[in-house]
Amino acid sequence: MNVLIIGNGISAKSAYELALKTKDNPFLLIGKEEKIEEKYRYYLNEELPQIINKFDLFVISPGVYFDDERLLYIKQYNKKIIGEIEYAYLKMEHKPFIIAITGSNGKTSITEALYYVLSKLNYDVYKGGNIGIPFSSISLSLSNSSFLILELSNFQLDHIDKFTPNIAIITNITPNHLDKVENYESYVKSKLKIYKNMSVNNHLIYLENIDGIIDFKGNKYIIKNNLNHLLVNRSIVEKVMDILNINNYEEYLDEFKGVKYRLEKINNHLYHDGKSTTPESTINAIKVINNNDNLIVIIGGKNKNLDFNELINIKVKKFIVYGEVSKILNGDNIINVNTLKEAFNKYKEIKDKNTILLYSPACTSFDQYENYIKRCKEFDQLIREEGYV
Repeated sequence: MNVLIIGNGISAKSAYELALKTKDNPFLLIGKEEKIEEKYRYYLNEELPQIINKFDLFVISPGVYFDDERLLYIKQYNKKIIGEIEYAYLKMEHKPFIIAITGSNGKTSITEALYYVLSKLNYDVYKGGNIGIPFSSISLSLSNSSFLILELSNFQLDHIDKFTPNIAIITNITPNHLDKVENYESYVKSKLKIYKNMSVNNHLIYLENIDGIIDFKGNKYIIKNNLNHLLVNRSIVEKVMDILNINNYEEYLDEFKGVKYRLEKINNHLYHDGKSTTPESTINAIKVINNNDNLIVIIGGKNKNLDFNELINIKVKKFIVYGEVSKILNGDNIINVNTLKEAFNKYKEIKDKNTILLYSPACTSFDQYENYIKRCKEFDQLIREEGYV
């Protein structure tokens, strides 16, 4: 089968490799300015009109959004379009037990906690999806006795067809990626696709605050939306263990230290929550710390057309705001600067012996950094230079 894979990132290349292994005939579709290794065959975006009828299947990478010109053009020809997640699912030679996790916040923490616990219990367990491990890179490694834990974004769920998890988890749904989706309603619909193919024999776990929009006929488990999201995440993991009838896991769940850069406690006066990309996740972090009078919060980055009003109206000692979002956020409790380094220096100027610092950007990193890891490592360097770690 001739397969055209739209994109040039890790998911696209992984799908390409999977296609070769399963005797498909793959090509990538990329921009002329993009660099590509010699081992990959490709066409340029402008060649699409000439080559579109050569292909039986079109595979979409997660970074191809709803208004992408290539996607819109292919749709005009009524071609079969699926995502990398769907392609990997169809290519599996065996049927593992799949636990799929989506939501606006908390996906990675739950994915990693489940993986950690099942690994410690010596199960044959794999993780992938939105955590940076393409499903297609592990698709052929799975057996009928494997557990597969997939973190799935709305973009990955947009182009599923037959993909069916045994357990689906929706952590929450709050506004996110509004700069890259048609509207909030479409974002919600994408998230709910996680259970579109599930039957009455499957299991859905979700938070109580989205109960009104859930229409699922199988086994449903509603988790109370506790103010402490760490306890919510733990409750979700415990429910999965209960469904799997797995016991003696508590010590490993207690051992789990959390995800790096996700509300990581450096010491009693410093929290590193650099993975935060939404106001909601920063609000949750503030609630967990629960010492607002002494709390200075550094936020900043690229805005995703999200509403910051609830966040900046929380009474804390100060918000220090850097990056693109600093141009739109103002107030008596806000200090505006340009860069993360300037924000950290400002914190040093105004802190006292009781001050607690929370670095929780509430934005994406793409105004000043290649990805969130880059900004997290810069913050690591800043606190290391001060002797905080």
